[in-house]
Amino acid sequence: MEPQTLVWIKIDGYPWWPAIVADHVASGVELPEGKDTLVQFLGSGDAGFVMSSASEEVVLFRGAEDEEKVKESSADASCEQAVQEALALWQAALDEAVSAAVEGAADGGSSSSDEEAAVVEGKSERK
Repeated sequence: MEPQTLVWIKIDGYPWWPAIVADHVASGVELPEGKDTLVQFLGSGDAGFVMSSASEEVVLFRGAEDEEKVKESSADASCEQAVQEALALWQAALDEAVSAAVEGAADGGSSSSDEEAAVVEGKSERK
């Protein structure tokens, strides 16, 4: 998974929790055996390691479409805060993509398809 991708993480004993994929190379962090992705949990800022191919452990964040996960996570007050942060990041990424598309259309159709694809794939760029 690419750095800055918004995801849901499921760890035993916790509800689905929103996180953002971090760049372990840039962070200078070595991944433990059996894990391929460093994530930063929203709300708490804690970091953890996951196996991105484990669909029972990691799924892409899809904003309001993730109604079931949002509802489950809202039962925990600290997770609710993290969900609100994730939804705000998601909305900001959508707004940025729409703005880029509008600007691109105004410039004769040269919008950034990379930015639009990033939102569709569940990615968000933090600035």
